[in-house]
Amino acid sequence: MKKRTNSSSETLAYQPDAVEIEERPVPGTIRWVLYLIIGSIVAAVIGAIVCKVDRIVVAEGELITTAPMIVVQPLSTSVIRRIHVQVGDVVEEGQILVTLDPTFATADLSQLTKQEIALAVQLRRIRAELSGESFAALPEEGEDGKLQERILRQRRMVLAKTKQTIDDKIAALRATIDLYDAQRHGQQQQLKLLRDIEGTAAKQPQTGNDYRLRLLEAQKARSEVESGIDTITAQETVAVHELKQAESDWQRFVEERQEDLLEQEVPLRNEHQKIVEELHKARLMHQLVSLRAPEKGVVLKLAERSVGSIIQQAEPFVTLVPHGSVIEVEVNVESRDIGRIRTGDSARVKLDAFPFQRHDTLPGEVRVISEDAFSIDPPATSPTSVSEREHLPGAFYRTRIALLSGTLRDVPDGFRLMPGMKARAEIKVGTRSVISYFLYPVIRALDEGLREP
Repeated sequence: MKKRTNSSSETLAYQPDAVEIEERPVPGTIRWVLYLIIGSIVAAVIGAIVCKVDRIVVAEGELITTAPMIVVQPLSTSVIRRIHVQVGDVVEEGQILVTLDPTFATADLSQLTKQEIALAVQLRRIRAELSGESFAALPEEGEDGKLQERILRQRRMVLAKTKQTIDDKIAALRATIDLYDAQRHGQQQQLKLLRDIEGTAAKQPQTGNDYRLRLLEAQKARSEVESGIDTITAQETVAVHELKQAESDWQRFVEERQEDLLEQEVPLRNEHQKIVEELHKARLMHQLVSLRAPEKGVVLKLAERSVGSIIQQAEPFVTLVPHGSVIEVEVNVESRDIGRIRTGDSARVKLDAFPFQRHDTLPGEVRVISEDAFSIDPPATSPTSVSEREHLPGAFYRTRIALLSGTLRDVPDGFRLMPGMKARAEIKVGTRSVISYFLYPVIRALDEGLREP
């Protein structure tokens, strides 16, 4: 064998160069390089199958608060007199933000206050007159109180004089009745005597003209006395009726006076209640001349108005962010990525104002995903199906990400997260093998390429 090998080597020495190269044995190092390349390819394929990479959905958005924004706006059209705050200021509850022109509010409040005082003192005078209580003007009632005091004094004087007149009339009638009663009693006694005289005269012997004359005179006297008694009785009856009429007149006068006061009280009370309600509104309007912060917060936005300009009714003027409210991230996820996101997915939030290479990122998790798509530029005709809405140009889903921590490193003193900061969220939606990056394009080409469109 060795001789044969040596013979072959000697033979090759006389062969052409091409044959010599072709027949030359392969070096061992070359074989190992081949084996190494094949092993590397096999290892790469196995690694691509085994190794996984995170699937990330990137979405742009901004920081927001879970609590609604506080919008401070005027209740009526007014002129701005002074603006006390600027964007970014921290304001306390009740702090004055803007002062408006108080001219109209003050005038309405002053006018309604005067009307309320006038009606209240008039009602108080009527009630004092109805109950018979004393009435004295209060210092805050001013001239209205003094006027009602004089009116009550005058009315009570008229009442007293009327009562005195009727009392005098009643007393006179009672005296007349007593007089008639006495006269009637006297006439009855006299009638009794005259009847006795007439009876005595009738018992005497009926002789002569004297007897006849005495009997006629006795009868005449008795008849006159009886007639007088009837007259006195009639006069007494008339006097009794007049007495009752006088007493009834007084009672009717008092009742009519009370009824008149009650009729005056009802509309006055209704008017007073109406004025009181209007006064409450006027006081509120006067208080709202100074727009105050309803709670502690940060000034986020001011309307583009200056001192002296006019602000319309209910126009948003100052927008506040509630202090201490929970900060979240609201991002717009494109419709092609929404199918991979689930509530509870972890996320990293990068703030544009604080580069993550230096300040780190904020951890969070998906809390809310909108149920429908939004579009910045909606078409003229609204689509009906969900699939059509998902394929709209610029369609996106709003997603809320709750921050698990609000701490960054190497930030300035007084740093805090503020609504409106631009942010980018990287939402981890799962893992994917490396080999899928090579297989998916092939599968797609095989699926979509070998067919007629």
